[in-house]
Amino acid sequence: MSLPLLVLLIVAGGALHHDTTQYSGGFNFVSAGKCLWEALVCVGMSLGLIALYRQHFNRQGRSAKFLSDNAFAVYLFHPPVIIALAILLHSVAAPPLLKAALLTACAAVVTFALSALVFRRIPVLSRLL
Repeated sequence: MSLPLLVLLIVAGGALHHDTTQYSGGFNFVSAGKCLWEALVCVGMSLGLIALYRQHFNRQGRSAKFLSDNAFAVYLFHPPVIIALAILLHSVAAPPLLKAALLTACAAVVTFALSALVFRRIPVLSRLL
């Protein structure tokens, strides 16, 4: 359904004549149609990915089970870990993107390790997590 709408938007919006002013937003039918087209594509791709994963990736190995079992604890306890690691990395002289990647990797490892080794072994927390 989104492909015919895209063709209609290209033809009606003036893109074939190199007029792209209506695609930039504003109160017009081309802009509204573009918003509708984007929503259809996003929902369609999401449903398609869900169906694909349900059909082809419907198994859980050891690592996926570990990640799944600890995901909620990681979700709950990752903010203080990220803040602490960011403070530790503050003085490191490196490009910002490299520091962000390093922070992301370290935070993932530390939060999953904390979840598996500490939080899930405390009886009160293990019932909640």
